[in-house]
Amino acid sequence: MTFKILPCAKRWNFPSVDFSTRMVRTCVRAYGPFVSREEVAAMGKNVFLNHPYMQKGREQMLKGEYQNDCRGCYQFLENGHDGFRTPYQQTLVELADSYGQSTEEFETNIKSTFDSKYLKSISAKELEISFGNICDLMCVYCSSNYSSLIEAEDRKWNENNLQFQRHSIEENDDFISAFYQWLEEDSLGKLKIIHVIGGETLFNSYFYVFMKKLDEIYRRSNFQHEIVMNVFSNLNHKSSVKKFISATRDMHPNFNFNLMFSNESTGKKAEMIRYGMSWKQVEENVQDILKTPRINLGFAPSFNALSITSSLEFFWFIKNLHKQSNSKFFCGDNYISFPNGFSPFVLTADFIPYIDETLKFLKTTGNTFLVDESVSRLIILFESFKNSIFNYKIAESKKVIEDRKDFFNQINKLILRRNIDFAGTFPEYVKFYNDCDDSQK
Repeated sequence: MTFKILPCAKRWNFPSVDFSTRMVRTCVRAYGPFVSREEVAAMGKNVFLNHPYMQKGREQMLKGEYQNDCRGCYQFLENGHDGFRTPYQQTLVELADSYGQSTEEFETNIKSTFDSKYLKSISAKELEISFGNICDLMCVYCSSNYSSLIEAEDRKWNENNLQFQRHSIEENDDFISAFYQWLEEDSLGKLKIIHVIGGETLFNSYFYVFMKKLDEIYRRSNFQHEIVMNVFSNLNHKSSVKKFISATRDMHPNFNFNLMFSNESTGKKAEMIRYGMSWKQVEENVQDILKTPRINLGFAPSFNALSITSSLEFFWFIKNLHKQSNSKFFCGDNYISFPNGFSPFVLTADFIPYIDETLKFLKTTGNTFLVDESVSRLIILFESFKNSIFNYKIAESKKVIEDRKDFFNQINKLILRRNIDFAGTFPEYVKFYNDCDDSQK
């Protein structure tokens, strides 16, 4: 391991809660424990930010130890980038402030004598929340854990790939009650950002229950600070979009809404990657969001092995929306790391020209239609893809060879189950697909 493992603030201040599975975690790139009724009875609201599993992860970070939860970010660290991690200097500032210390004092303390008080988080800065896997799409890289339609598809093929035992939210009454107590007494007063994810968020009826409850707590507590709500959606369902637009009108004015469009391609390629999507319907829903003053449109792509060749078209799509609205947009820098076969890191040098085209576009025109933070992070992301492909070209590891076999198998699975026209939609991938066929070697 060539990089040094340093603390990341997200292990302390970025809790994630799933109402359906009862999973709690920090940060959102990791998995966490599924909280039992006994644990809720014993720990109460402390399960959401200071569960023993979370404290163990903080201890490992402070000691510079490798932890499996962080493996997705380690790939970025190897290339000299932070990836999803909070940069170390920013981590020092955020955590020192939460413990009421100067940055210098805090850094000295965590480097000298280990103090267990730093394993307990004081406050949350961001919160991610999910209400289950209800979804109207079957994205190629997704699973039954996050899509109810894929769950049904798996059952049709006599498979059970569920990692999480899901319950109706009504069954989790103890967990939900403790959550709202924690939200009102400990966290909402300091939260700056709330991320709502799916499944398909707007398709889930409990999302609107949560919005009402959130608004009630905020008003009852007489909070005055602004809170950003990033609501992630595939924007594929017209009535759900209209319901969301209506619901935002009733929320306290201090809630600022970003509708984060989950997509990373356009047209027919987008419809195959996010299987079940109607690109025509999506474009209409995008227009409805743009016309809504209280909601800002943002973009939450999950760049994957199949989207790399259409990344340039995706950014052109955003640029054309800028021409229409005169707004600069936020665009995330997320990428798929699992299933391994759909990670952009599996690609060969044949795809570098597509990456170079995207990089050139971002470097020359990105600042005209994207916020500066997005441009810089996206450039780092695509350069990391390129650097990794170069490294694989020099010495192809056993892992990348296995990952490419996974790509071949994943595509075959989609062809069998969904009768997709892979070669017709992605002709530029046919050679790569054939090269990934281990049976031909």
